[in-house]
Amino acid sequence: MTIKFTAIVAATSLAVLAGVANGAAKRNEPVYRAVEASREGALELLKTIAGVDSGSGDIPGGERVESILAERLKAAGAEVRSVPAEVANVAPNLVAVFHGTGKAKVLIIAHVDTVYGPGTVAKRPIRVEGDRMYGPGVGDEKGGVVNAVVALEILHRLGFKDYATITVMLDGSEELGHPAPRS
Repeated sequence: MTIKFTAIVAATSLAVLAGVANGAAKRNEPVYRAVEASREGALELLKTIAGVDSGSGDIPGGERVESILAERLKAAGAEVRSVPAEVANVAPNLVAVFHGTGKAKVLIIAHVDTVYGPGTVAKRPIRVEGDRMYGPGVGDEKGGVVNAVVALEILHRLGFKDYATITVMLDGSEELGHPAPRS
Protein backbone atom coordinates (compact mmCIF):
# COMPACT_ATOMS: atom_id res chain seq x y z
CA MET A 1 0.00 0.00 0.00
CA THR A 2 1.39 3.38 -0.89
CA ILE A 3 1.14 5.53 2.18
CA LYS A 4 1.27 8.85 0.29
CA PHE A 5 -1.51 7.73 -2.05
CA THR A 6 -3.72 6.72 0.87
CA ALA A 7 -3.32 10.09 2.54
CA ILE A 8 -4.09 11.91 -0.69
CA VAL A 9 -7.25 9.86 -1.28
CA ALA A 10 -8.47 10.49 2.26
CA ALA A 11 -7.66 14.20 2.06
CA THR A 12 -9.34 14.58 -1.29
CA SER A 13 -12.47 12.75 -0.17
CA LEU A 14 -12.78 14.86 2.94
CA ALA A 15 -12.09 18.08 1.07
CA VAL A 16 -14.71 17.28 -1.53
CA LEU A 17 -17.26 16.39 1.16
CA ALA A 18 -16.56 19.61 3.07
CA GLY A 19 -16.45 21.68 -0.13
CA VAL A 20 -19.71 20.28 -1.46
CA ALA A 21 -21.41 20.86 1.87
CA ASN A 22 -20.26 24.48 1.78
CA GLY A 23 -21.39 24.96 -1.84
CA ALA A 24 -17.83 25.22 -3.13
CA ALA A 25 -15.65 22.91 -5.19
CA LYS A 26 -12.32 24.16 -3.91
CA ARG A 27 -9.67 22.83 -1.60
CA ASN A 28 -10.63 23.03 2.05
CA GLU A 29 -7.49 24.06 3.93
CA PRO A 30 -8.67 23.08 7.43
CA VAL A 31 -9.45 19.58 6.14
CA TYR A 32 -6.04 19.26 4.48
CA ARG A 33 -4.30 20.40 7.67
CA ALA A 34 -6.34 17.94 9.73
CA VAL A 35 -5.45 15.08 7.39
CA GLU A 36 -1.76 15.93 7.56
CA ALA A 37 -1.95 16.10 11.36
CA SER A 38 -3.62 12.67 11.43
CA ARG A 39 -1.13 10.88 9.16
CA GLU A 40 1.11 9.35 11.84
CA GLY A 41 -1.85 8.25 13.96
CA ALA A 42 -3.46 6.64 10.92
CA LEU A 43 -0.28 4.72 10.15
CA GLU A 44 -0.02 3.56 13.76
CA LEU A 45 -3.64 2.41 13.70
CA LEU A 46 -2.98 0.48 10.49
CA LYS A 47 0.12 -1.14 12.02
CA THR A 48 -1.95 -2.06 15.08
CA ILE A 49 -4.90 -3.69 13.35
CA ALA A 50 -2.82 -5.31 10.59
CA GLY A 51 -0.70 -6.72 13.40
CA VAL A 52 -3.66 -8.79 14.60
CA ASP A 53 -4.40 -12.10 12.89
CA SER A 54 -8.04 -11.88 11.88
CA GLY A 55 -8.49 -14.44 9.15
CA SER A 56 -12.00 -15.50 8.24
CA GLY A 57 -13.24 -17.73 11.04
CA ASP A 58 -10.77 -16.32 13.59
CA ILE A 59 -13.42 -15.00 15.95
CA PRO A 60 -11.05 -13.74 18.71
CA GLY A 61 -8.90 -11.97 16.11
CA GLY A 62 -11.88 -10.34 14.42
CA GLU A 63 -13.27 -9.29 17.78
CA ARG A 64 -9.90 -7.80 18.79
CA VAL A 65 -9.70 -5.70 15.61
CA GLU A 66 -13.31 -4.60 16.02
CA SER A 67 -12.69 -3.70 19.68
CA ILE A 68 -9.80 -1.41 18.69
CA LEU A 69 -11.92 0.24 16.02
CA ALA A 70 -15.01 0.49 18.26
CA GLU A 71 -13.05 2.55 20.80
CA ARG A 72 -11.96 4.99 18.11
CA LEU A 73 -15.45 5.24 16.58
CA LYS A 74 -17.07 5.83 19.99
CA ALA A 75 -14.52 8.54 20.77
CA ALA A 76 -15.48 10.19 17.46
CA GLY A 77 -19.14 10.33 18.51
CA ALA A 78 -20.65 7.17 17.04
CA GLU A 79 -23.19 4.86 18.59
CA VAL A 80 -21.44 1.51 18.29
CA ARG A 81 -22.77 -2.02 18.59
CA SER A 82 -21.58 -5.51 17.83
CA VAL A 83 -23.98 -7.60 15.77
CA PRO A 84 -23.60 -11.37 16.22
CA ALA A 85 -23.18 -13.39 13.05
CA GLU A 86 -26.10 -15.50 11.90
CA VAL A 87 -23.75 -18.36 11.02
CA ALA A 88 -21.20 -20.21 13.12
CA ASN A 89 -17.45 -19.66 13.12
CA VAL A 90 -17.25 -16.05 11.91
CA ALA A 91 -16.60 -12.86 13.79
CA PRO A 92 -19.51 -10.55 14.54
CA ASN A 93 -20.09 -7.37 12.58
CA LEU A 94 -19.45 -3.93 14.01
CA VAL A 95 -21.99 -1.20 13.28
CA ALA A 96 -21.29 2.45 14.11
CA VAL A 97 -23.77 5.25 13.48
CA PHE A 98 -22.99 8.97 13.48
CA HIS A 99 -25.89 11.44 13.68
CA GLY A 100 -25.66 14.84 12.06
CA THR A 101 -27.93 17.76 11.31
CA GLY A 102 -28.16 17.50 7.51
CA LYS A 103 -30.12 15.35 5.08
CA ALA A 104 -27.66 12.94 3.48
CA LYS A 105 -27.49 9.32 4.59
CA VAL A 106 -24.10 7.72 4.02
CA LEU A 107 -23.23 4.02 4.30
CA ILE A 108 -19.64 2.81 4.53
CA ILE A 109 -19.10 -0.95 4.29
CA ALA A 110 -15.73 -2.58 4.82
CA HIS A 111 -14.35 -5.78 6.29
CA VAL A 112 -11.85 -6.70 8.98
CA ASP A 113 -11.26 -10.35 8.10
CA THR A 114 -8.37 -11.46 5.90
CA VAL A 115 -7.50 -14.54 3.86
CA TYR A 116 -4.56 -15.30 6.15
CA GLY A 117 -4.63 -18.05 8.77
CA PRO A 118 -3.52 -17.91 12.39
CA GLY A 119 0.17 -17.18 12.88
CA THR A 120 0.62 -15.30 9.60
CA VAL A 121 1.43 -11.99 11.31
CA ALA A 122 4.25 -13.68 13.25
CA LYS A 123 5.66 -15.13 10.02
CA ARG A 124 5.10 -11.95 7.96
CA PRO A 125 5.26 -9.02 10.38
CA ILE A 126 4.23 -5.53 9.35
CA ARG A 127 7.07 -3.57 7.77
CA VAL A 128 7.49 -0.17 6.20
CA GLU A 129 9.85 0.37 3.28
CA GLY A 130 9.98 3.95 2.07
CA ASP A 131 6.40 5.10 1.60
CA ARG A 132 4.94 1.59 1.48
CA MET A 133 3.62 -0.64 4.23
CA TYR A 134 3.52 -4.41 3.84
CA GLY A 135 1.81 -7.11 5.85
CA PRO A 136 -1.25 -9.36 6.02
CA GLY A 137 -4.39 -7.36 5.34
CA VAL A 138 -2.70 -3.98 4.88
CA GLY A 139 -4.17 -3.44 1.41
CA ASP A 140 -7.23 -5.71 1.67
CA GLU A 141 -8.81 -4.23 3.53
CA LYS A 142 -7.45 -2.87 6.75
CA GLY A 143 -5.98 0.15 4.97
CA GLY A 144 -9.43 1.10 3.73
CA VAL A 145 -10.91 0.57 7.19
CA VAL A 146 -8.31 2.92 8.67
CA ASN A 147 -9.04 5.54 5.99
CA ALA A 148 -12.74 5.45 6.90
CA VAL A 149 -12.19 5.60 10.66
CA VAL A 150 -9.63 8.40 10.47
CA ALA A 151 -11.79 10.39 8.04
CA LEU A 152 -14.70 10.14 10.49
CA GLU A 153 -12.44 11.19 13.37
CA ILE A 154 -11.38 14.23 11.35
CA LEU A 155 -14.98 15.16 10.56
CA HIS A 156 -15.76 14.90 14.28
CA ARG A 157 -12.80 17.11 15.27
CA LEU A 158 -13.78 19.69 12.64
CA GLY A 159 -17.38 19.68 13.87
CA PHE A 160 -18.75 18.67 10.46
CA LYS A 161 -22.38 17.57 10.86
CA ASP A 162 -23.96 18.28 7.46
CA TYR A 163 -25.39 14.76 7.09
CA ALA A 164 -28.35 12.94 8.62
CA THR A 165 -26.44 9.74 9.38
CA ILE A 166 -23.18 8.09 8.52
CA THR A 167 -23.36 4.36 9.16
CA VAL A 168 -20.25 2.20 9.16
CA MET A 169 -20.66 -1.58 8.91
CA LEU A 170 -17.48 -3.58 9.42
CA ASP A 171 -18.03 -7.15 8.29
CA GLY A 172 -16.20 -10.03 9.93
CA SER A 173 -16.84 -12.51 7.09
CA GLU A 174 -16.24 -10.83 3.71
CA GLU A 175 -13.53 -13.24 2.63
CA LEU A 176 -16.08 -16.06 2.98
CA GLY A 177 -18.59 -14.27 0.75
CA HIS A 178 -20.48 -12.40 3.50
CA PRO A 179 -22.46 -15.31 4.91
CA ALA A 180 -23.07 -13.48 8.20
CA PRO A 181 -23.94 -9.78 7.72
CA ARG A 182 -27.03 -8.47 9.35
CA SER A 183 -27.66 -5.21 11.14
